[in-house]
Amino acid sequence: MRDRVIGAVLAAQAVLGAPVTAREARQARLVMRHARAFTEVAQAISKLGPDDRGRELCFAGTDRNGFALWWVKERAP
Repeated sequence: MRDRVIGAVLAAQAVLGAPVTAREARQARLVMRHARAFTEVAQAISKLGPDDRGRELCFAGTDRNGFALWWVKERAP
C-alpha cells in the first residue's frame, strides 16, 4: 500500500508541480475509494520515513479549503 500511495502522489505531483491533495492523488492513480481513507493512510505512511528507494511522503500543510497537502521527497541520485 505504501508504494501505491507514494506512486499516486508522485504522479499527481509531476503534473501539478506542487504539493497535492488526496483527491488530486486519487485522480492521478486510483488507490482508494475515498479521499478520507487516503489521507488516513498517508498520515501513517508519512511517519514511517523514507522507503527502500529513498522516497519519503511528507505532509505539506493544508490548502485554502483545509484539505491536507502531500509531497514526496526523493533522495538525490
